[in-house]
Amino acid sequence: MSYTVDLELEHLHADSEAAARQAVAIMSGDPWMRAHIEASVSPREDGLTGKRWFVTFDSYDGCYWNEPSARRVWLAIAPFMADHSTLEFRHEEGHRFRIRWEAGRVYEEFPKEVIWALECEITPALLEP
Repeated sequence: MSYTVDLELEHLHADSEAAARQAVAIMSGDPWMRAHIEASVSPREDGLTGKRWFVTFDSYDGCYWNEPSARRVWLAIAPFMADHSTLEFRHEEGHRFRIRWEAGRVYEEFPKEVIWALECEITPALLEP
């Protein structure tokens, strides 16, 4: 099975630069993970909280993805990830799931409902005769 990671929704932030570097070291040190993900540490400015430290995926290969191996790594980096860190995946068949870290724990989440809301009409309004 293949998975893609939605890099637009890559929110792997750590509590500090040291924590982000430790998470990257764990990922880089795991032979299975190293074959699938190349990660680095990057600071990003956030208008609300200032500088935050992120684990960034520089390259990603979702071919022959192995859930037990990935879950082992997600659990290993849990102590270093900030609350509400998420990583969203999309399967080649279209279904999505995400990994979320909270208080040193790891959760796998699946969408249960999609709600479509009208934002605006893009067609011109009909003219009255």
